Amino acid sequence: MGADAVQVNTVFGRQVVNPSRDLDETSLREIAAMTGGEYFRATDEQGLASIYLAIDQLEPVSGEPVYVRPEVALYFWPAGLALGLTALLALFSLISGGAPGANRVNRAEVQ
Repeated sequence: MGADAVQVNTVFGRQVVNPSRDLDETSLREIAAMTGGEYFRATDEQGLASIYLAIDQLEPVSGEPVYVRPEVALYFWPAGLALGLTALLALFSLISGGAPGANRVNRAEVQ
């Protein structure tokens, strides 16, 4: 995995992508200069921290800071369990010839 590569969770699992592969820094710098803005680029954690400090000096925010942490989705465990139980119930139904007790005849009714 290269220095600029990051891992991204997708529908097909975790994939490694390089977000700066198609980055046109020259155009971004020109856009920032034309609009009176600034161009920032972080290549590591220290660079990102210094960018946050610079932005905070430009646009101070009052109030409590908002912390973001990665989330791990766990819904697939109960969903997989429900799917597995449904498959077992369907298989049992096919093997026994229908719903349990549906095809049984009461001996008292036959006589």
